[in-house]
This record gives sequence, C-alpha cells and structure tokens, in this order.
Amino acid sequence: MLRELLDDDHWKVLGTTTAWAVHNQQRLKNTVYLGGDPEKGAEVYDDNCSECHLLNEEGGEIGPDLTGISAKGLKFISQEILQPTKKITEGFETYVVIDKEGRQTIGLKTRDEAEEIDITKATGDVVTIAKANIKEITADATKSVMPDDLSEAMTVKDYQDILSFLMMQKSSQ
Repeated sequence: MLRELLDDDHWKVLGTTTAWAVHNQQRLKNTVYLGGDPEKGAEVYDDNCSECHLLNEEGGEIGPDLTGISAKGLKFISQEILQPTKKITEGFETYVVIDKEGRQTIGLKTRDEAEEIDITKATGDVVTIAKANIKEITADATKSVMPDDLSEAMTVKDYQDILSFLMMQKSSQ
C-alpha cells in the first residue's frame, strides 16, 4: 500500500502535489525500497568512502568520482560495493610494481613521466619510483585498491543506508 503512494504517479494528494512530497519523494522511495536512511548513509559514506572518492568536489581522488552515481543504478552501485574487482573503472586499474631489489608496491598509477612514476596506495600514500629501478610493472585486473571486505565491515543497515545515500547523488549538470 505505501509503495503505491511512493510511485511517481501517486504523489498527488486529493488532486494536488504537496511541496513536501515533491521534496522528499526520492528520500522516501529509498527508505521504503531499500530500507535505508540517506542521512545515516551520509555518515557511513564519510566514515568509509570519502577519503578515496570525490563527491560534489569534496573528498579524495584515489577512487572514481561518485557525483551523479545514482544514474548508474542500484545494481551497479551494489555490485561496486560488494565486488569491487568485478569491473574496475577505466583509469583506476591496480598496478603491481616490483623494483630491482624485489620490493613490491601496489596501487594506482597516478603519474607516469619519462623518468619516474607515482603509485598511490590504498592508504593514500604516494610512492615515487624511478623507471630505471623498475624490474616489472603489471596491471592486475584481479585487485582493487578499494577494500574488498566492506561487506564484512558494514552492517546490513549501514549497507542499506549507504545505498540510499548514493541513490540520492544526482549529477550537478
């Protein structure tokens, strides 16, 4: 019964659309359909995602920009959280660099110049490696700098809340 009220065609109350209903339509849909609270999802996002991801020009740049992520849909967002290595966004491939001394550095290749490269680790630390000191460098499609244990770190409620929050993220264009 309540789901019907939340469908786009059912927001007219006695022939009029209330300003409150229009303003809160997406939030209410997300709460009903996903069981999540977007406001609490913002807290989950700040605690778990904002260091690596940009959202509305705020946050880190290790992972993809999440501004407008809702356009990709619930299934995509859910999959990216639960299985970050299933499909890695272009430009965010994980590289494994082994230097001539056998040390291994894993992360995003964030700078590539004639003499050296920068690898940004999942922690945000940037390691500069001289190309002359590189024994081997490979892109690893089975690894992501995004933690693959987020589903274990979050409660079901946290997961529902962050999905609701991310489904609220519309493009600023």
